[in-house]
Amino acid sequence: MEPVAARDTEDDVAAATAELESQTSWLYLGGEQGKRIQAIVNRAAGHTELAAFRAWHAYLEEHLVFPFAATVVEYQRGPVRQGARVTVLAITFLDETYGTIVAVKHTHGVNELPLCDLKATEADTETRQLVEDYAVWFANR
Repeated sequence: MEPVAARDTEDDVAAATAELESQTSWLYLGGEQGKRIQAIVNRAAGHTELAAFRAWHAYLEEHLVFPFAATVVEYQRGPVRQGARVTVLAITFLDETYGTIVAVKHTHGVNELPLCDLKATEADTETRQLVEDYAVWFANR
């Protein structure tokens, strides 16, 4: 037997591995939630965190139904504190650090908060589930 030339380069192998991992990386969560998260991440145009942020942002803009009631579940500075009940009015923008930012109405007026810091409490089933899935993805990205 004689040695043969390599079929793939190391870069080819790395690219193939990245592609496969990006298509299955959220399935470890198990069950339906992992499948839902993976389906949204698979919509990303690329394998970067920013591409995943954009895919989530677009999906949220398409599927969230506003307004809905929520509770702030993460520590916040400013007039809206952890445990506060708010009404989520709309998506305002995508931030590269904090993800999808939403406008919320509360007793002190209207502010903007990261969606991942909220838990939908009075909303249709799809909205509650989508906000929870997004928070799980954001925390584990």
